[in-house]
Formats: sequence, structure tokens, C-alpha cells
Amino acid sequence: MDKKAEEKLLSIWWFLNLSIIGVCITIGIVMITSSALDVQRQESEVLVIKIIDCISDGANLKPEVLSDTFDVFKDCAISKEIINSGNFYFFINISENGEKRKLIESGKEDYKMACRLKQGSTKVNSLDCYIFDSFISYETQKYKMEIMAVSSHLGKK
Repeated sequence: MDKKAEEKLLSIWWFLNLSIIGVCITIGIVMITSSALDVQRQESEVLVIKIIDCISDGANLKPEVLSDTFDVFKDCAISKEIINSGNFYFFINISENGEKRKLIESGKEDYKMACRLKQGSTKVNSLDCYIFDSFISYETQKYKMEIMAVSSHLGKK
């Protein structure tokens, strides 16, 4: 029997398989690293959820939120520098019977108007808006809570 011929034939297939696997891995890595990540929607949602967790304890509004000393940045552990960097905007409106009780907003205010103009669509000119509307209780009162968060922050390649 000639075992040397079988080994040569087997080594050719082995190198061919290694080459195909290497090319597939290289193509996959290039595809993943060359695409930009769009994290705007997730950033907007995370900001809204962080604000909701901070100002409410389930279905009830925390009492300190309606006070004049409430600082959303300090009390909710939100970075003022990041919000005011030009890539973000958030808006908190708490009203009772249509009358505003508490209004907090920060960031690039142009984003608020852009989101309001295209309320039906969540993706607006490279912005991603996330709007949360709900009713919340405080003592015996019912308040309408509206929170909007906007991100124009594009992920890196």
C-alpha cells in the first residue's frame, strides 16, 4: 500500500478547509467592525427608564419631585455634561388637570421641536425620540407625566 499518496491528498483537503474557514472568519470580522452601530433608540429608552425609576416608586410619584429643591441631575445620577454635549435632550412634564406642576428640560432644545413635528414616526433626521406618557398618583391627586428623551448620538465604527 502507498500511504504517502493518501497523506498528500488528505493534506490538500486539510489546507483547503483551513483556507475556507479563515476567509469566512476574516469576512465576518470585517463586516462587524466596519458597520456603524445605531444605539440612539436604546440610549433614549435607557434615559427615560432611568428618569421614571428616579421620580416614581411604581405607580406613585415621589414627594421630593414636586419640590423646588429637586435636581434631576443630582437626584437621578444623570451626567449634566453628557446631556448638554449636544447629542441628547430630555423633557419631563408633570401636570395636574392640564396645569403644569413641574417642568424639567435639558439638552439641545431643537430636538424637542423635531420630535414634535414627526410625532407619528420615531426616527427623525438622525434623531431617535422616545416618548412616555402615563398617569401617576401622589397622595390623593392624579398627575399626567410626560417624559421625552432624544438621542442623536451615533455609534462608532
